[in-house]
Amino acid sequence: MSNLNYIKDKKKIFFSNLDKNIIVLSLIRIIRNRAFHWENLHKIREVNGKIYPRITTTYPKKDICRKTKIGIAPEKILTFLDDLIVSINNEIMKIYKDIEIRYKR
Repeated sequence: MSNLNYIKDKKKIFFSNLDKNIIVLSLIRIIRNRAFHWENLHKIREVNGKIYPRITTTYPKKDICRKTKIGIAPEKILTFLDDLIVSINNEIMKIYKDIEIRYKR
């Protein structure tokens, strides 16, 4: 997960557990919505030679001074989802960890 404004004015921005849950749920929702057309998962945007992921969320939505963008690079989506499965600590879900995805053409 990348956080573009993680350090603001030389001060590290810390998120509470509630903040982290809101961010993760938002990112999962965005991944689900983009997965309907799988090519949308691989889209990126380039600004001034820097590459930014299209799967991003802004938190908090209302507080302009603390607003930060958090995103997941397309090649890190499976790692992000695997980490979530491990953190849930459910044996049935752990079966699906490190699943190999093959594309049929």
